[in-house]
Amino acid sequence: MSQYAIKGIEHPELCRAIRDTPASAAQRNEMPQMVAPAAGNPETTEPDRPLRVLLAADSVDNRFLIRAFLKGTPYRLEEAENGDVAVEKFKRRRYDLVLIDMHMPLVDDYSAVREIRKWEAKQGLPRTLVVALTASAFAEDRHQALHAGCDDYISKPVSKRSLLDTIRAWYDSVDSRALAELSECDASDEESLVRALIDQFLSDLDPRLSAMRKAVSDGDFLSMQITAHALKGSCGHFGAHRMARLCTYLECGGRDEMNANSHELVAELELEARHVRLALGVERERVGGPAPPLDEEKRTPPNEGWQGVGERRAAQARPQG
Repeated sequence: MSQYAIKGIEHPELCRAIRDTPASAAQRNEMPQMVAPAAGNPETTEPDRPLRVLLAADSVDNRFLIRAFLKGTPYRLEEAENGDVAVEKFKRRRYDLVLIDMHMPLVDDYSAVREIRKWEAKQGLPRTLVVALTASAFAEDRHQALHAGCDDYISKPVSKRSLLDTIRAWYDSVDSRALAELSECDASDEESLVRALIDQFLSDLDPRLSAMRKAVSDGDFLSMQITAHALKGSCGHFGAHRMARLCTYLECGGRDEMNANSHELVAELELEARHVRLALGVERERVGGPAPPLDEEKRTPPNEGWQGVGERRAAQARPQG
């Protein structure tokens, strides 16, 4: 331990303690990176909760491969031989994840994704994670999938690690131990503490992100500090550690740092917020009904430098040089 702060300490002293850590100089000069999943056996690193997965792929070999990759995990897989069948299955039951192979016959893949999003909006359902499986080497094709409604992509040939890393990247954004501790407080059949906290957090999330975007645009450092500090505290309830860390950078970065990289930090925070929202939606459904749907007008579109989350974290985990 290189620094410490006494609880109850004033905000400026806490910021100095963070800035004076050995690694902080580099952190202040570049955008913080997301923590990559720990290397190791892929079978031991998936979330500890079951997820319902719908796979849409025309190739029997591809379906067999994905089925083999998910064997022995908590994930319950259903298969569809094309996008048309996938849309019909999606309308009949809820899934936590849709894997869709691009360039299938019968139904344009982008149309299938758009139909899924249209159905969700019509039914007032929360946004389901949709991941494209694409062999295209062209960035414009990947961005076309993202703008059609996909949340992420995995480049083919798909490996077991890239598949599981991508799922983990989206679903490990909250600490299951923190949620378990909150659940222990729900000792009666009255209003669930977990449900109430999740609903309040999701209700406050978009206004807080909007306030932070405005603070960056206006150069309002004080408003950024106040909002980032409040959001950081809320993240602590669920063990949303990466999101809390990004809030700390924005809260304690200083006026010069805010001018240098706060746009990138807020963009990274908004991406992580989507992950947290998704993970909390699964927990919210477990304790009593689906979470409120995401307002599509507030969804942050992918920028031109966007990279698949699982692929980015896997790349960060690989040794350099």
